[in-house]
Amino acid sequence: FTISGRLIKTIKAYGITDTFVRIDWNGLDDEGDRLANGVYLYKVIASTIDGTYTSEALGKMAIIR
Repeated sequence: FTISGRLIKTIKAYGITDTFVRIDWNGLDDEGDRLANGVYLYKVIASTIDGTYTSEALGKMAIIR
């Protein structure tokens, strides 16, 4: 998300069974445009396959080129 709250990118990963997961992202938004330098917010949602348990985390990241 931008600081103003606009959703930039959604990345979905299914069928992950590892305890620790790394999901690579190329720095492009959902329209294929490269993000400008700045501070962005992210939200990670992880849930069990059956949906019984869900966990969410929020954070900030900076893009500096």
